[in-house]
Amino acid sequence: MIYPDGKHAALAPAYDFVSTMVYLDDENLALNIGGTKKMSMFSEDLLRRFAAKARLPETLVLKSAKEIIDATKSVWPTFKSNLALPKQMIMRIEKHMRSIPIFSERT
Repeated sequence: MIYPDGKHAALAPAYDFVSTMVYLDDENLALNIGGTKKMSMFSEDLLRRFAAKARLPETLVLKSAKEIIDATKSVWPTFKSNLALPKQMIMRIEKHMRSIPIFSERT
């Protein structure tokens, strides 16, 4: 999170973003979010707890997560067809996405 005006939170831009989940058999993140490092625990409830602990507006956290999920689901079919990845890696990414409760619950 960043605070461009010193008061209101905004998502910081992503940088140095490299996904290792297709190469490493480990679902753990480097940092705790809401008391867990496991992506398989990411649910709306977990994000609510995270927002409360971080003193962030719950609606902002949930809305941001849902926007990211919806955008990912929207572009994934086209994106995966343009990736130069073996089919096995694409299947692993899709399995991982389905294992995240907040992601799989969004239709």
